[in-house]
Amino acid sequence: MLRKMLGIDKWLVTSGSWGTTLSLAYGQMHPQAWLGFVLRGVFLGTLYEIDFFLYGMRRFSPKAHFDVIK
Repeated sequence: MLRKMLGIDKWLVTSGSWGTTLSLAYGQMHPQAWLGFVLRGVFLGTLYEIDFFLYGMRRFSPKAHFDVIK
């Protein structure tokens, strides 16, 4: 809607983390509307990624992990 409102036919989509998942979904829904993607820190929401985010990160930052789950 924003792209059309601004009168842009095609644009470069950039995003990070969870936004990469949204950008890829947008790209699939509107293949005619993008020139390309610049994606960083890709998070696709797979079971492995969610498990790592919730539990695996404590190996690298135990204090931050336990502060979040309190």
